[in-house]
Order: sequence, then C-alpha cells, then structure tokens
Amino acid sequence: MRPANRYSPSRAARRQFRARSLTRAAISFVVLTLAAVSGISYRSAISANPPSRRPAPSAPELIIASATDIGTLETSPKIRGRDGAYSALFDGHYIWLYGDTFLEHKNEKGRLLISNSWSFADERSSAPTRFAGFRERLDKSAQPTMLLPETSEETVYNDSHDGEKCRVKPCGARFALWPGAMVPDPDRHRLLMFYSLIAAQPGDFNFHSLGNSVAIWNDFSAKPLRPHISPIVVAAHPELLFDQHETNFGSSAFIAQGMLYVYSYCEGPSGKPCRLARVDPARVLDRSAWSYWSVNRWSPNIADASPIFTGNDIMNVSFNPFLGRYVAIYSQELSQRDGPHRAGTGRTVVG
Repeated sequence: MRPANRYSPSRAARRQFRARSLTRAAISFVVLTLAAVSGISYRSAISANPPSRRPAPSAPELIIASATDIGTLETSPKIRGRDGAYSALFDGHYIWLYGDTFLEHKNEKGRLLISNSWSFADERSSAPTRFAGFRERLDKSAQPTMLLPETSEETVYNDSHDGEKCRVKPCGARFALWPGAMVPDPDRHRLLMFYSLIAAQPGDFNFHSLGNSVAIWNDFSAKPLRPHISPIVVAAHPELLFDQHETNFGSSAFIAQGMLYVYSYCEGPSGKPCRLARVDPARVLDRSAWSYWSVNRWSPNIADASPIFTGNDIMNVSFNPFLGRYVAIYSQELSQRDGPHRAGTGRTVVG
C-alpha cells in the first residue's frame, strides 16, 4: 500500500461527514470579479518548452473586488448526500460528476451507496448567470445511476460483499470508482475522464488506491468506456493506466497546442507536491506516449517526474487570458497559485 494517498484521513473524514450529514444539499456558485494592480514580482518559472533560463515577467496582483451569488445547484431529493465535484461541457450538456453518493432508496442492485453519480443540464437551457434544469439519468428502480461503470468483475465482487445480501466476508468490502478531471477532446468528439480505482474494506479510513486511469465517453446517450490498457500495467485490473506504486495523474488537465497536459494528484510524505505529464490526446491510453516534466526537460520515465509546486486536493489549472498566466486553484481555504508557464513554481497569491 502506498504510504501517501490523495484521499488522506483528513480528506476522507470530510468526505464521510459530508456524505452522511448533507440532506437536500445545494452547492452555491459565485462569480468573482478580479481587479488587477501591477507591481508584484514573481519568482522565475520553468517553461513547459523552455527557450532559456530567464526571470519571469511581472504580473498583476489579484484582488477579489466583488462576489455575486448566481444561485444554487439543487440536489435531487433521491440523493441523500454526495461529495467531490468535477464538471465539464460535453456534447451540448453541462456534466457534473461526483464521488461517493448515498441514495434515499435502494437502486436496482439493492444498494444505498454508489461510488459515483452525476447530474446534467442542456447547455441551451441554462443561462450563464444561473444553474438550472439539472437532472439525473435513472435506473429501473427510478434511482440515480453511476456514470463511471463497474466492470463485470467489480460488480460481482461488490454484490457478493454488499451489506444485507453479503455472501462473502469481509462484508462491506467494495471497489469504488472515484472521479478526477474531465477534459473535452473536440478533435475526436469525446470526453476524457480520469478516475481512481479504490479498494475499501470495513472500518474507518480503511481504503487505498489501486491506481488510476482514463475513461472515454464518446456518446452522451451511452456509458463511458473503460478500455483495457495494452500492454497491461496492472494485471488484476487491466483498465488501469497507472498502478498504486507510482505517481498517479488526473487531478487537473487541459489540452493546449495539441497536447494533453495532466497534473498529478498532489501527495507525498511531506506536503503535497504536484507533478506534470503530457501526452498526445489521441494516444492517451498508450503509456509509451506519455512524458513527464523533470526539472528542466520532458522525460519518458515516470520515475523522473519532479515536483513543480505544492498544491492540494480538488485542483484546477487553466490559462487566464487576462493575466496571460496559468492559474492553479485548489482546496486550501481557496488558495490560488499562478505562473507564466504550465510547469513552474509561481507564487501563491490568494490563500
């Protein structure tokens, strides 16, 4: 078992508390208006394609000038509570994907707990200043469904260890599919969906990651696919792209200049160092096509991946045209870090 996991006990405690205590939960959204003033100098950063070693240019300091509440995303009355949240626009639909989800009533498999769930709304029916019209796709028992599908082996395992109908001990053991970043891949008309496969046993915080991978969603009317990786990386779970003993990637991702850039889950024995990888999105399931930022170059060896900054869970990295910089926002009392390049130290400017 890896000594550090992105789902640390403190993170897991929050997950457990929120999932069990939130009833009819609503997520509030705000629009932040940023005022920029010049005069702050930033530490030098390393370019993802470094032309030379030189100090990074000065950038404006960010100040939150105002915040406007634009409404709530109401939780379905069929859902008791759920945690984690990643979103993307796919095939004309706003998609919100969550982790562990407690249902009010048993689904068609007799479960009250599913390891991921989702909501969606049509792009044309949701005004940019509000979130409305979200709904769930339901199963034969009229209960919300998982988006990331279990394999037949995972379903058999989960059913045989499940609560009231447990046939194999330890009762309550399960495989869970916890979501990561979702990235539209418009050139191939699909959505790339990072996820982790979790092995959970009875007891508090008794779980660990078996590795992570990428699901491919080609058709909104169908389920995403979890293809086998060739050559196989994890023999017992051939869908996994990275195993539990190496850095896992998928906390945040985006496509720029034809390449998919993917940030690791920020974890380590000390702090939460984040690493960066890239791959041609057409070859995202080919491990030999991946390379990893290593101090000042791209390396084909994952063991060479070096930390580029210290972040935290549930991170988003994107390019901000106004600032002309890449901005990382993560869950550390709303911390923000920016830098002129995809791989760089930058500076925490809000926290």
